[in-house]
Parts: sequence; C-alpha cells; structure tokens
Amino acid sequence: MVAFKLIGAAAFSSMLSSALAGNAILQNNCAYPVHVLGGYSGQVTTVQAGGKYTEVIKGGPSIKITKDKSKGFGKGITQFEYKIDNTLWYDISFIDCNENRANCPGWSGGVSISATGGTCSKGVCPPGAHCPDQAYFIPTDNKAVKSCLAGQNTGDITMVLCNAKKAKKSVAGRIQFETRDWEQHEEEVEEPAVDDEQIPEDFEEEGREVQDDEE
Repeated sequence: MVAFKLIGAAAFSSMLSSALAGNAILQNNCAYPVHVLGGYSGQVTTVQAGGKYTEVIKGGPSIKITKDKSKGFGKGITQFEYKIDNTLWYDISFIDCNENRANCPGWSGGVSISATGGTCSKGVCPPGAHCPDQAYFIPTDNKAVKSCLAGQNTGDITMVLCNAKKAKKSVAGRIQFETRDWEQHEEEVEEPAVDDEQIPEDFEEEGREVQDDEE
C-alpha cells in the first residue's frame, strides 16, 4: 500500500518550479579569468577567458564573481542575481564594487543578462557606463530587474561578461578577443514591463546578501 502525504501549495509550487527550471549560465568573454562563488554550492570555480560556468536555477541566490579570490567575495564583485517563482527574475549588480568599478569583472567591457523560454527582457550595460536602468548600483535601482512574462519560468538565464567583445580562436588554438562595435551588434529587445510592486519582496534581500568568506 502506497502512503501519500499532503504538501502545501507553496511547497508544491516551489518543487515544481525547481523540477522544470533551466540553468543559470555565466559566459566569460573577458580577456582574464574570473572566480565564481556558486549560488548554492558555496564552492569557488575559476572560469578562464572564453569559459563558462553553469548551475541549475532554483530559489533565489546570488552568483558572486571576482577577479581576485584571495580578497574574498565581499567587495569588488559583480553579482549575477536571479529568482524563480511563477516567472524568472534576474539582474546585474555592481552594488558591491569598490570605488574603482574597473575592479568588478565585466564592468569595463560591458555586461548583459537575458533569458530564454518566453518573452523575456534583457539587461545591457555598455562598457564603463553608469546604467542604473540596466544594473544595480544602489539598492533602489529597481528598473534593473528584468523578467519573463508570468508563467514563463522554464528557460535559461545567461549573463555575459565583457559582451562588447567576442572570443575567437587563433590558428595556434589560443583564445583571442576582438572588440566589436557596440551599437551595431546589440539587438533591440521588446521588454515586458516590470512594476516595482511585482518584484518579489525577498528578491532584493536574498540577492544583496554578501559573503565575506575566503576560499
């Protein structure tokens, strides 16, 4: 005889979202390696120039990215923040950059974030720009939050560091980078409107949590 246990609607919804979720993908197009603190694993992974980091989307963590892992993940970091509920929420965060933003991975070369699986908005911060409608610089930059339409929560979310550059392999097999013209290569995307009141209350709280632990 099989026993069944009732579970709450919220718990079931969370389980279903996790089961159907896609991946959070970080593409490093910068000419230098970056170090990534996983959103859930707490493990540090080094992503070489031209490399990629992937984790399964669940809940609402922050993937923290630094150039120098010896200094920990408290300051001088770029954050890839996301949350899944009945849709996908995601943003770029430079909140924990030092005064010199060039210390933050990707800032000097441009950063983008986008999602698949429906009608989803895209965040694009051009190289070296102050772009509060595309990325967080202070906690009230809520226009930086991007999302898919309600009910569309099964796609992948991809952040590209140094997306103003594209990688190409030389004959010798080494990774090289060439600068591309920003305005000619960025596609126009029709974005779903995001109202501040629609943003999950705990999205910012979870995304802003900073870990100072060193490897």
